[in-house]
Amino acid sequence: MLEKGYACDQDIFPARAEKDQIPIYRNCLYPLNFGVSYRVRLLTPSGYWAMAIHFYNNHPAICAANKVLIKRVQSMFAKAATHVDEIARKCIASFAPFFNGSDSKVFVLDVDEKVCFSINSNGKLQTQSRIEHLLPL
Repeated sequence: MLEKGYACDQDIFPARAEKDQIPIYRNCLYPLNFGVSYRVRLLTPSGYWAMAIHFYNNHPAICAANKVLIKRVQSMFAKAATHVDEIARKCIASFAPFFNGSDSKVFVLDVDEKVCFSINSNGKLQTQSRIEHLLPL
């Protein structure tokens, strides 16, 4: 999956017995007749995000046409995520002057809390700061 950006159950669990031991399959998906799972790896500005898509047991494995669609979705998602990230940064930057002359310092955390922005009391935005360097953990 890491190399191709996608995988289905046959790639991850060559033997059905391995999958049968996983509680989410055994207790939740199998009773609903879900058993075939695709994993899609999507790039975001913060790294990769994995998505699992479950289908009925009779769903075929990933075919060549599906692989083309997955690659297209990965490309569209990467562009959209980058665009959203740019818009968010612009919005944060336009809001930063509000703190000019104040005694406040603001931290804007990313979803994974590893990367953040800080806005100092002069209203200046500092990007790509590691949270560990800014706040005691």
